[in-house]
Amino acid sequence: MHKTGTTSLQTNLKRIGSTDEWEYVCVGGKLHMNTPFHAMFATNPFHYHWFDKQGVSAETLKQRGENLRERLAAAITRSKAGTVILSAEALPLVDKDGIGRLKEFLAPFFDEIRVIGYVRPPVSFKVSIFQEMVKGGRSKFELGGIKLNYRRKFEKFDTHFGRENVVLRKFDPSSFADGCTVSDFFATIGLTPPPRETIKRTNESMSLGACGILYVYRRFGPGYGSGPGVVAENLQLIKILLAMKGDKFAAAPSIVANGLEKEAADIRWMESRLGASLSENLTEAHGITSEADLLNIPRATIDEFVKRVRTVQKYHIPPELVPTGDPADPKELANLVEHCRGVIREELRVQREQQERRRKGLRGFLRRFVRKLRKAAGRV
Repeated sequence: MHKTGTTSLQTNLKRIGSTDEWEYVCVGGKLHMNTPFHAMFATNPFHYHWFDKQGVSAETLKQRGENLRERLAAAITRSKAGTVILSAEALPLVDKDGIGRLKEFLAPFFDEIRVIGYVRPPVSFKVSIFQEMVKGGRSKFELGGIKLNYRRKFEKFDTHFGRENVVLRKFDPSSFADGCTVSDFFATIGLTPPPRETIKRTNESMSLGACGILYVYRRFGPGYGSGPGVVAENLQLIKILLAMKGDKFAAAPSIVANGLEKEAADIRWMESRLGASLSENLTEAHGITSEADLLNIPRATIDEFVKRVRTVQKYHIPPELVPTGDPADPKELANLVEHCRGVIREELRVQREQQERRRKGLRGFLRRFVRKLRKAAGRV
């Protein structure tokens, strides 16, 4: 599942690449295989939100899927390792038939296929995934309405790969070796983990203030947008927010618990499948209790945002654009964030133009070089 230490795991797998025992195979230019697996195997890839945001056409997506399948087959074939590792926390979102196609694709390459899945308990999952949804454009405060869908996400792996080949682990870092998903993963698959001191830990969680700023922007700003450049714009904006210091984002269990009663049967199914309880030791002593808490952005948080724009983006925000209220007026704050995004958009545009000029220059150089070779060959 999302929010189970996947970024740390993928970062370390990608950084190491391979050992005498294993190789991490990842095509598509990312840390993971989230979008590639959807493009390659999902019955309707457009159900995965990234493709819609990028404005990818159906024909382009079909061709991308074919190309990625060829690249993945070639990468697996080239591997000399005894174990190949693939990773994608968005794989449970691929439909049941798509998981069947994945199994059919992988089967000819391997003597054994094992599926390792990490399952996060209900309340902590909903609180954590809410941040991811805000990053992805969400502008509604409905933590209780976030669905777990444990059975829908995981039972299809039992169906296609065989339950005996599917290992599910409760995401509980306090019970993991070194409190680390990376160490636990390698222990689970029976391979030697990276030395403890070399493991790079990453945290993709925003502080309470950073999440509040982004939520205000989603709620009162122009929206996530769509088209070729919007994903890069938003990722750069989120990079600034991730750098912000402040209190940890947390939500009082009461605002999440309403939906849990309706999902009790799904939770019981997963507890039976895991052989472990998914209960959580939670109190009302901390965390936001309403949307109003998230919209309440104090001046100190605005100052921290301005500081991080300066350190991460190397841009000084004009003082007259900074909201003066304490707490900040949401519309003024949304305008400030949109201004920063505009700066990012222009910077990315310039970078794309520079890259295109370099490509054209290289193509021109190669054409001239080929013409000279042909002339030289003609004289000979």
